[in-house]
Amino acid sequence: MSNLSVEKRNEDLLLDSRVIAKKLGLPDYYLCAKIYTFETRIESAFGKIAFKREKSSEGKILLFALLTKKQATFLLVLLKANKELENCQNQLSEVLDKNEDVIDEIFAAQEQEIKRLRLEHQCLEEQVEKVSERKRFYLVWVLFLAIFIGLSYFTSQSEYVF
Repeated sequence: MSNLSVEKRNEDLLLDSRVIAKKLGLPDYYLCAKIYTFETRIESAFGKIAFKREKSSEGKILLFALLTKKQATFLLVLLKANKELENCQNQLSEVLDKNEDVIDEIFAAQEQEIKRLRLEHQCLEEQVEKVSERKRFYLVWVLFLAIFIGLSYFTSQSEYVF
């Protein structure tokens, strides 16, 4: 930025925001609006910003700022950080939007799988209950047979007949 116009005021060199905007490829009104956006942050760190008005050849009033080197540098940092944050936010938003449908599909599939597993579990519990009932039935019969056989054995071995 070797051909920036510089103004000297009270031993400070001031850079014209219109020239900075031109070098950045931004409209000067856009950069001036950004300076207003960051005005309190810039002024709290590096002092008051000198805003100026000038009439253009078409009769329009143009607003611009005269910035110290530190103010201009900080503005460039804020613009870059803001642009990077905006780009990052946009990328995150795109990724989330794209993946939102996929996530919804995954949740729906998981819900269906959970329902299927619950039904399967219920069926298995019913089968276990049936097997348990059969086991009890067979156990009772085995005990009954054991008692009957035992009694028959003892009665056949014994001298006393009932």
